Amino acid sequence: MGRADELMKIGAYAAALSFLEEARFMEPNNPDVLAVLGWAHFQATGGEEFDEAEGFIDLALSFDERHIKALEYRGRLALEKGEVERARIMVERLAEADPKNRWAKAQMRQLGANQGSKRGFAFWRRK
Repeated sequence: MGRADELMKIGAYAAALSFLEEARFMEPNNPDVLAVLGWAHFQATGGEEFDEAEGFIDLALSFDERHIKALEYRGRLALEKGEVERARIMVERLAEADPKNRWAKAQMRQLGANQGSKRGFAFWRRK
């Protein structure tokens, strides 16, 4: 997994896939491996293949519904596909799981996600 992370940091997604596939063989239910594997598949295809990427990332979320990277990657995929409502849901879930996540904060502003209800103070707002 470490070598795959190094390769992904430099944008060598296709090269990272073999290491990620090996990691998946060793730990087939590991959400860390599944999330990164899905994102690497998406990036290796130049952002054109959604099905396999979504499959791996959704599988990661089935093992850990609050997995930070899986929520972020799923949100990014939804944005790429133009699925605004799905992206908003993923971003809200990510912000709930990781309130300091900068990407989630930026996306919440852009998508107009419901930030007021998160803290429970929506009733204080004047209309």
